[in-house]
Amino acid sequence: MKKEGIIAISDDGNAVQGESVMLEALKRAKENNILVISHCEDKTISKNGVVNEGIIATKLGLAGIPRNQI
Repeated sequence: MKKEGIIAISDDGNAVQGESVMLEALKRAKENNILVISHCEDKTISKNGVVNEGIIATKLGLAGIPRNQI
């Protein structure tokens, strides 16, 4: 792909859930000087949510994604 002119790769829309997969992608990207654009979402937290959890989500009847409570 690098030979074809790509400058970045992305997992947008489907966040990588396995750390070993992401680590390998980052290593290969570094070797090839390619930018990695990551869709950072933990499906164990967001589940079926589509917007940030809150009053607007409730008013619109949309499944909310809670804030990470560390």
